[in-house]
Amino acid sequence: YGVEVEIDDGDDKQEAARDIQAAGGDHIYLKEDGSLSYKGIEIVTHPATLKYHVNHFPWKEICEAALSYGYRSHDTDTCGLHIHASRSLFGNTQIEQDLTIAKIILLIDRWYDTHIVQFARRDLSKMRQWADKPNADIQPEDSDRAAVHKSKKTATDRYKAVNLRNHSTVEFRFFRGTLKRDTIIASIQWVDTIINYCRSTALKDLWSSSWDDIFGNTEHTELTNYLK
Repeated sequence: YGVEVEIDDGDDKQEAARDIQAAGGDHIYLKEDGSLSYKGIEIVTHPATLKYHVNHFPWKEICEAALSYGYRSHDTDTCGLHIHASRSLFGNTQIEQDLTIAKIILLIDRWYDTHIVQFARRDLSKMRQWADKPNADIQPEDSDRAAVHKSKKTATDRYKAVNLRNHSTVEFRFFRGTLKRDTIIASIQWVDTIINYCRSTALKDLWSSSWDDIFGNTEHTELTNYLK
C-alpha cells in the first residue's frame, strides 16, 4: 500500500517541508499538486505492507510535524487521501486480479450513496468531482467475464472512486484528507478488508453480502473504532 496525503493552508512551506521530510525519513517524499493552493504539499509514501503501516510507519510524527506549521487536510476544500494498492494484492494472475477489482467496483457502486460518502467524510458534490461513482452497472445475471468487461469500461478518467488508470496499482481516491494517524490507518485497513473479502468471495455471492458482513468484525482496532 502506498498513500498520498494532501495538506494545505499552512505556514512557512519550505521549513514545514523540511520538518515533515525529516519526520518521515526515507518512508516518504514530498511534491506539489495542481489541486492544492501555493501553500499545499502532497506527502507520498513508498510502498509498505499494512502491518508495517500499523506498527512501524512514522505516521504520528509526520502528522505532528505538519500540524505544527498550521497545516490542515480534513478542514480544507482541496485535500484528499489516496490509497494505492498493488495489483498483486488482488490475485495471483491478471484474470484473478481483474475479477477481484470488478467485485470491489460492484460493492462501491452499491454502497456509494449510502455508506461510501459518509465513510469518506466528504459531501456528495466533492465526491462526484474528485472520486465519482464508477457506475459499472454490473447485474446479478452477469458472468465473471461480463463483470470484468463492465468494470474496465469505468477507466475513462482517473477521477473515479476506484481509479484503474495506473499500470501497477489500483487507487482508492474517495477519502477526504486527514492528519489523524488512526484515520489514515483505518482507511488502509478498510481497503485491505474489501480486497481480501472480494478475492475470496464468488461474484454471485456478493449480492447477499451486507456492509456489516464485511466490516462488522475485522479485528482491526483503528478501523473498528473509526466505524463506531
